[in-house]
Amino acid sequence: MTVKAASAIALFAALTTTAGWQFFRYRAQERAISQVTVPATPTANAAAGANGDDERVPFSLQGRSYTAILKKKRPENAVVSVQLLDSRGTVLYERTLPYQIETADDPYSEFAIAGVQPLSRGGGSGLLLSYSIASQPSATVEENTNWYQLFGVINGDLKAFGEPMSVEGELLDSQSEFLDFKVWAHHFRIVFPVRVDWAAGKLLPAHDCENQSGECEYDVRSEELHREEGVTFVRLCPSAGTACESPERVLVKTDSKIDLLKGRAYVKWTGQEISVPEAEHQVWLLVRVDGKEGWIHDNEDFDSLGLPSDQ
Repeated sequence: MTVKAASAIALFAALTTTAGWQFFRYRAQERAISQVTVPATPTANAAAGANGDDERVPFSLQGRSYTAILKKKRPENAVVSVQLLDSRGTVLYERTLPYQIETADDPYSEFAIAGVQPLSRGGGSGLLLSYSIASQPSATVEENTNWYQLFGVINGDLKAFGEPMSVEGELLDSQSEFLDFKVWAHHFRIVFPVRVDWAAGKLLPAHDCENQSGECEYDVRSEELHREEGVTFVRLCPSAGTACESPERVLVKTDSKIDLLKGRAYVKWTGQEISVPEAEHQVWLLVRVDGKEGWIHDNEDFDSLGLPSDQ
């Protein structure tokens, strides 16, 4: 199994860190600002600042003009804060991101990789702020944690649709009417769709689970499999979430054709987090092995197929 290298935020220009650096907990602090006018600044996308090359991103929503300013610091050119301004230069929103560079006395460092991008879904449009926190040293993880915050115009005012939402995964570049998030489920990655209520300024799960356990079936992403040479087997169950007393044993050969079809999991949704808890809930995966379909859920069977796992 290979260790996934830290990656840039999906959907906009790649911003990379040193290989092996990983992302961890969110510690950004927010403050809402109103009626604070800043001096006029150049309209170029990048304006040289005292500390770094600040990035200016003009955008418009519902006929109104705004500017996002990503303030940066060297030597990493890391984003230390994000501001959203109206056409008069009034700061409507600001978020400060952590910034600490290693020194001879303190080898620990952390800084933010961030970007903004216009986003349209389900008949509405807004601005998406996306960021992650790079740290060194850091623990090895299978999937990086990213944060997303959506902004839109409600009753003539630019508003945040809730707090930044952490995802152990990333937003997919899909053609869906939903925000499709790829979310790590301990052995595979599910696609969790989120609906945007543009009128109310809210994000909501696209689907309600129909069972009391709160588990739903989701589309899954393909995975890079790392199977050992030789022959092994997996135990396929006819259904997920129930006792499987007599599973079908199916041989898995080195050249077996394996397809990942569906996942079943409990997804924790708080409006500020999308994650698949490991405790108390068990993930299930519908697979097809050489034409035979069934559900697996034991670690031994995930390993037999060469699927990744938590570090």
